[in-house]
Amino acid sequence: MAAVWRSFKFFNAELVKNPLCRMEMTCCCCGEGLVFAGGSDGAVWAVDRSSNNEGVKCEFGAYKGPVLYMKYVQSRNVLVTIGDDDGEDVCVIRVWNLEAAAAPGRISPPPCNEHRLFSSKHPPPRERVPLCPIYDTGSTSSPTSNKRRDATDCAPTTSINTVVASFDVADDLQCMAVALVSGDVILLHDDLERKKALRLQRLRSNIAKGPIAFVGFTRATYTPDATTKKTKNQQLFTLSASRRGEEMVTHIMYSVYADCVTVWQVSSAGCEEHSCDSFGGALRGRCCMTDDGQLVVASNASDHITVFGNKETLSPRKQSQGSFVSSHFSSSQAVEVAGRKCLLLSHRGYVVVLAQSDAWSDRFVLQCYDLPNRLRCLSRSQENYCTHVEWMLADSSDILVFCREPIRHVEASNSGSVTGYESKNIRTAAHACYQVVRLVEVGLEKRLQQLFQKECYEIAQSIACRSQSTPGGRHRKNQQLLDIKKHYGDYLVSKRDYTGAMRQYVDIIGHVEPSYVIRVFVDAQQIVPLTGYLEELHNTRDNQTAQRSHTTLLLCCYIQLHDEEKLNNFIRRSDVRFDPRIAIDVCTEARYYEAALYLAEKYAKPHDYVTVQLDHLNNPKKALEFIQALCLDDAEAILRQQHGKHLVAALPRRATEVLINLCVGWSGPARRLVGNEVATSKEGGPKHHNRGDAKDFLHILSDFPVCLLHFLRAVVNSGVLDDADPKREMVIYNTLLEMYVTRELKHATRGNIIPMEEESFVAESCEERRKQAYGFFTVHSGRYDPYHALLLAEQHGFEEGVFVLLRRLNCSTELMQYHAKGLAHGVPTLVRQIAKTRLIEICLNSTNDGVEQSNDGSGNGPKSGGSARELWLSLLSMLAHTPESDAQDISQVLGHIAAQDALSPLSVLTTLNSSNPELPLHIFRDYVVRMVQREVKRSESIKARTEARLKELHELHGKLDALQTRVTTLQAFNCNHCGSPLDLPAVYFSCQHAFHQRCLNDTARCNVCSPANFEFGCVDQPQYDGEDESDKFFHCLGGFSYEKGFDVVVERFSNGVTGLQGPRKMDAPCDSSSIVHGLLNSSIDLTSSVNRSRGPSETVLLSDDDTYDESGELMKPEAVELW
Repeated sequence: MAAVWRSFKFFNAELVKNPLCRMEMTCCCCGEGLVFAGGSDGAVWAVDRSSNNEGVKCEFGAYKGPVLYMKYVQSRNVLVTIGDDDGEDVCVIRVWNLEAAAAPGRISPPPCNEHRLFSSKHPPPRERVPLCPIYDTGSTSSPTSNKRRDATDCAPTTSINTVVASFDVADDLQCMAVALVSGDVILLHDDLERKKALRLQRLRSNIAKGPIAFVGFTRATYTPDATTKKTKNQQLFTLSASRRGEEMVTHIMYSVYADCVTVWQVSSAGCEEHSCDSFGGALRGRCCMTDDGQLVVASNASDHITVFGNKETLSPRKQSQGSFVSSHFSSSQAVEVAGRKCLLLSHRGYVVVLAQSDAWSDRFVLQCYDLPNRLRCLSRSQENYCTHVEWMLADSSDILVFCREPIRHVEASNSGSVTGYESKNIRTAAHACYQVVRLVEVGLEKRLQQLFQKECYEIAQSIACRSQSTPGGRHRKNQQLLDIKKHYGDYLVSKRDYTGAMRQYVDIIGHVEPSYVIRVFVDAQQIVPLTGYLEELHNTRDNQTAQRSHTTLLLCCYIQLHDEEKLNNFIRRSDVRFDPRIAIDVCTEARYYEAALYLAEKYAKPHDYVTVQLDHLNNPKKALEFIQALCLDDAEAILRQQHGKHLVAALPRRATEVLINLCVGWSGPARRLVGNEVATSKEGGPKHHNRGDAKDFLHILSDFPVCLLHFLRAVVNSGVLDDADPKREMVIYNTLLEMYVTRELKHATRGNIIPMEEESFVAESCEERRKQAYGFFTVHSGRYDPYHALLLAEQHGFEEGVFVLLRRLNCSTELMQYHAKGLAHGVPTLVRQIAKTRLIEICLNSTNDGVEQSNDGSGNGPKSGGSARELWLSLLSMLAHTPESDAQDISQVLGHIAAQDALSPLSVLTTLNSSNPELPLHIFRDYVVRMVQREVKRSESIKARTEARLKELHELHGKLDALQTRVTTLQAFNCNHCGSPLDLPAVYFSCQHAFHQRCLNDTARCNVCSPANFEFGCVDQPQYDGEDESDKFFHCLGGFSYEKGFDVVVERFSNGVTGLQGPRKMDAPCDSSSIVHGLLNSSIDLTSSVNRSRGPSETVLLSDDDTYDESGELMKPEAVELW
């Protein structure tokens, strides 16, 4: 049954004005925008066929006789021709280098390489066949003996005969095959263009019985295996042994005979023939090779056109194969085409057929077939447009059809004679010409529109794919193919074929918005195809077209279909892309908890995993085990949120232990690094790489005081906070102290949470916790806020803690007030005695602290509780005012006051009198007597020291008078600095010291006395620099005892507090003050008192203003020397 063909108009036809129209051609071929033609006179023309139409670009004489065959090899830009030179030199092969023939209008032939097929040893066969295989219907002779029924007898259009039936050249010019009418095939090996002597090899088929019609090389090559076995149907021709060990490329050659088709493995080492399954053979002109290397054969035994060879294997873009498989070269397609085929040609995937019409046997029909798609690509009018076709050429751009116009015969005159080749070409078309028709394929858009009109969407896809594989369409994206699939999908939707439409829409993912396709299926309520489309949408890896909404919709489709298996398969696929968080939410809402847990674990979503375990599965144990396996960052993030409270509420003990492990030393993976830096905490400092911050988890345990106590105590006792900043970690210690001093510590403060006994901590008693708090004050001193701790101790009634903290804060007044409660009326005697003892201790400690601070020079006295004097006065006033106080208590206090010399007797007596005027005298009699005796001893001591000071003062006055009124002899012989004998220049000072000038630090000052003078000047200098230290002096004075205070006042006045003298400059070397300080180096205070006791009128020494100028040099050195 004949195949059903669809007719379209895919080509435009036009007449071409070409110089070849009036040339007598015997052969022709195409190449690089040119048409090469050979004539019966041996000439070769190269005619421009481009849009410029420059005419004949090159013309030269190739042979003396006719040019029989030619082929242009694009890879080497050469033209291979076969022609006759004379009657004996037939079938001469010449390879023309067209690079030298680039000049337009060149007449001289380009360089060529000549090869001969025949010799005296191997003469040409006697049998010959007509050169042109196209026949004229005007003749009555039959072209072949195998004549079909109802076929018109035909005769060849030229009388040129040849012994060559067909020939072909490999693209690399390494092999050439020439088929002779005798059935032999001559192979020429090696480079045809460059080598003169080639190796010839003669083949004869062992399979075919009929005459040969065609030979052709495919463009695919391969290297054969080292071990090749022969079969009985294979004939192996080997060459010289020197070539056997070499690795050579094997070409694939088809040979078509009248009864069969065979394929050859051709190499310089040998050839092997394989039979191809076919519907028979073919005649000359009924075979051609496609651009992909396939063989197209029109059978002479039937109406079939058979395509041989696997397209992928024989494609010119296919790399060299490593092995030969004969099945790849057998028939791959057979299509029935009506009519007697006269000529076949391949063009861009089409097969151009010139056939004899079955309806009108005297007419020829030209048609272009798309065999895979069953298309007739020429219209009815174009089929009959070309008559008397003699030649057809085709390349990647167009098809040229040469039609001979009616021939006017040339009759020989009676007197003339015909000789040579003219006698054989009696029907020469001297007055005839060609009509050249050009067939150009229309654009892809127009072809697709024609296919759309007839709803041939699948064929349109095939044509669009083929256009992408052509050289002109490979470089761009096949946008048309995507548009075709969209139109085809819409068409299938209109036909309610949603499954087929889904397949088309899947192919255009990324070209059409997914929302368009989704809306189509949603409107049609087709969940199954929608699910399939969404699955493929998530498979696309090149571009992430799937969005969160698409993932949600796909999972909803699975849920609506109740297909848990597909849901599980989808989420377990490794090639799928989706937002895992959305998928987890959807699975959770649909109660597919196992799927949600799998997604959370697969895509590292620990928060979602814990949420499902706690909120939906109520499985805190697994959640806690999962958290323990996480890294530090993830565990912190989860436990800081509400999940932490849920875990502590469900598993108090285990959750608290996990928190302790987290803040002391995490046993799981350490913290992740951000670049090369450690993550920073909220306070701005770096986070520890292996533990968390305990402050971040206080809110988690705020409702569970017992757990909070154990957590904080474990963190503090672990020592991880010892090296931390105390200010940053102070909240930890303050909270732990609060847990210690709280009277009642509950397991939970909110709700009726009663955890299992084995899952909770044992609550400690208040006494045990306060014992720990008492030690806490000492061990962790400086790490908690003492004022906050004092507030907590007072709030919770922790008296021991209050007493300790007040003492640490030196709050003497508050301590006095706190313990004064023990002296109130009605207080038991024991309590009263303890309170009195503690009050005395407070006063004694305050006095000792004041003395230490005075000795240190701080001058601040006691802190916030007033001075020790005020404390003793307050204690006396309280004891005297309280009726329960006995004489022994007051006497004990007075004894401490006398021992510490804390108060003056007058202030003591005044206080007692004002507090209790009726106080008996015997209570303080002993105190008064003791103080009077002390004052007498003190007066005597002062008198003795005064007399000693006056004596020293008189001696000092005598030395000063001697210096001013008497001659002083300077008799020093040795230097007081280095101890060596003095030599000039030497410097003598009035202080009896002498130095070498080189040994002096300063020529104006004595090395021995100047340090004392400088120290004395530094003591007085602040008094004259305007520094007001009165407040500081009086504040410091209040912290000393009575006797010590007197010495402080005297020293203050000795330093010039009255301001009667001006500021002292540094002493000059001859100043009398240098002498005084040198003599009294150990009595600076006494000397300063003496100097200040003398008035300005008594000073007989030269003043500094009269001695030195502004630069410090002596103004009158002779006066100083005289003095």
